[in-house]
Amino acid sequence: MFTKKSSVDGTKSVTDWKDSADRMRMFSALTKHAMQPNHTSYLVSTDEAIKVQCIGVGCVDSNVQEVYRSVKDMPNWMQTKIAVLSLAPEGYSMDAIGHKISETMFMVEAE
Repeated sequence: MFTKKSSVDGTKSVTDWKDSADRMRMFSALTKHAMQPNHTSYLVSTDEAIKVQCIGVGCVDSNVQEVYRSVKDMPNWMQTKIAVLSLAPEGYSMDAIGHKISETMFMVEAE
């Protein structure tokens, strides 16, 4: 998913994709999101720590945290959507659920 890239704070950037297939799946998920105004989604990385980035107008009032220690610490609705998407092939989208970008990266639709 991401390349191992050293940085001052040890974080990884969305621009550090290791292959073009991941980049294309990410672009597809973001494009679909951008075409829906007043829409909120969460970009979830389950690689090492669970990192969540809110995208959309609903982020202002979102109570979803940016980092979780495990999937079990996430909101139940988000756990369910990630579980469903994890069974799908990479690049697969499901209405009202989200998009599986890679084995460890998901675009999850807001509840």
